[in-house]
Amino acid sequence: MVRKTTARYNQMQRTLVYKNLVEQHRQTKANTPERKSVNAQLNELRQKYRLSEFAFHSEIKDFQAYYPRNVNSIVAQKLATSLWQAFEKVLYSDGEKIHFKRKTEFSSIEGKNNTTGIRFKNGIVDYGPGLSIHLRPKLNPKNLYEQRALQNRVKYCRIKRKCVRGKWKYYVQLIMEGYAPIKTDENGVPKHYIGFGRVGIDIGTQTVAVVSQSNASLLELADRVQNIENELRLVNRAMDRSRRATNPQYFNANDTIKKIPKSERRHWNNSGHYSALAAKRRELCRKQADIRKQQHYELINGIIAQGTEVYIEDMNFNALQRRSKETKRNEKTGKIHTKKRFGKSLANKAPSMFVTMLGTKLKNVGGSLVKIDTRTAKASQYNHLSQEYNKKKLSQRWNDMPNGDKIQRDLYSAFLIMNTNATHDGFAQAICEKNYPTFVLLHNTEIQRLQSTKHPSSMGC
Repeated sequence: MVRKTTARYNQMQRTLVYKNLVEQHRQTKANTPERKSVNAQLNELRQKYRLSEFAFHSEIKDFQAYYPRNVNSIVAQKLATSLWQAFEKVLYSDGEKIHFKRKTEFSSIEGKNNTTGIRFKNGIVDYGPGLSIHLRPKLNPKNLYEQRALQNRVKYCRIKRKCVRGKWKYYVQLIMEGYAPIKTDENGVPKHYIGFGRVGIDIGTQTVAVVSQSNASLLELADRVQNIENELRLVNRAMDRSRRATNPQYFNANDTIKKIPKSERRHWNNSGHYSALAAKRRELCRKQADIRKQQHYELINGIIAQGTEVYIEDMNFNALQRRSKETKRNEKTGKIHTKKRFGKSLANKAPSMFVTMLGTKLKNVGGSLVKIDTRTAKASQYNHLSQEYNKKKLSQRWNDMPNGDKIQRDLYSAFLIMNTNATHDGFAQAICEKNYPTFVLLHNTEIQRLQSTKHPSSMGC
């Protein structure tokens, strides 16, 4: 299906009509009659080349016919929908190309409802003759969360597989109607407290500063992930050495990889040792992802316990991943500085995923996540005592206040973000002055705690 639709998309791109319309789209302004006319013509052209979700639903029937027992029409349509969502990013957003999925990357199938295809009823997941899973013995009658969750209507089911310790494990996920119930103990007391009031968050590539009326914290995002990253680095190096030893034909004398024509394809000869290392790497990546997700949720529960009106800067993490365009040289040695930026930190700590999870959790508990504009509300530059904006280098981790206080940069930014104004483009001066004395006491307590613990050097403590 990917091959068929991608070929049609490439054919459309090569037409002169499409090229002219794309150029007109670039030259016209948004929300003008000219832009709307160009968009209408582009949509007509895409319909002509059958690049739409309904066209995908129709065409996937030809492929689904080869698997009538394992893939019914509803599951096939959902697969077509997932492919269309990828095409939407390419056609209307920042997507670049459609990628094929390897066998190991194709990890789940799902339906559209609970009446046909993959069905869950009376503790049994049914997927046709001979494909049933009895789940009733697995349900715990003492688990109040399960009992409350299963009272809601099952919208559809998803069968998902995951490689754990070298073996494929299969899971059934039930997508329920409504919001998830609140977790409680056996006495009905909520396990996680939900607070009230404002919370300010200043998030970085590795750390997060959280400030509320009752607490100030400067924490490392997913601090247990780094231990696995160090082990993963050694495995990656061993895999590279093994591949170089068994495939010398693809490497130059200076250890750089040889360039080959686009029409050709490399056929890697991987040893048994390499395969064992690859399996170990997959397991480490799985552990890393699970630990990162668990720690994010633990931190989110701690934030929500302080308040459900959360303010945060609208960060563009994709821009921080890109390599630097400017070439700099070391003044002493004359060597060129690396153009790498924060790609490794963002991959390990996943701050963007943390923000997404935080917004979803706040929505479930009736809270709100407010993103302030960093171009107008410059929390890292503003000083509410002098009411001035002063640019600081990234290495400058402390603010020297006019009254003599020495305040950690990230914590102070989170304090200002918490006290943003009603239009979210600046800071409420009167509220900052009122809450500042309490913040200083909380700040000093947190700095004392940090000085007795191991933490990233970027905190500056």
